[in-house]
Amino acid sequence: MVDSVEFPRNCVVSLVTPLHEGAVVEVATIGNEGIVGVPQVTAGSSVRAIVSVAGWADRMSATAFREEVERDDGPLRDLVGDYRQALFGQVAQAAACNRLHSNEERLSRWLLFIFMRLLLALPARPG
Repeated sequence: MVDSVEFPRNCVVSLVTPLHEGAVVEVATIGNEGIVGVPQVTAGSSVRAIVSVAGWADRMSATAFREEVERDDGPLRDLVGDYRQALFGQVAQAAACNRLHSNEERLSRWLLFIFMRLLLALPARPG
C-alpha cells in the first residue's frame, strides 16, 4: 500500500508496469505538472514509480490526499479527476508507441519529455 503521494518540483518520475521475469515497461513520465501515486492511491494500480531524474518533490500522506479528493466540495477533486484523465491518455499513447516505434524513436520521445519537464521546472527569470 502506498503511504504518500508526491508533487515533483524539479525531478522526473517514470511510472512502470512490471512484466514477467522481472522486466518492466514505462507507461508514463511525470514532472512538475503531475502527481506521483495517484493510480496507486485512488485505484489500487500495480504501477511502480521510479525516479528518472533526481530532484525535489513535496509529499502528502495518502490518507490526507484520499480524504481531500473524496470531498464533494474540495478543489482537489476536480483537479485530480482531470489529471487522471490526462494520465490515462499518456498511458494509452505510451502503449501505442511501445508497440509501433523503434527503440531509437522511443528514446527520442523520452528525451524530449525529460527535457520539456526539466525546462518547465526552471524558475522564471526576473524582469
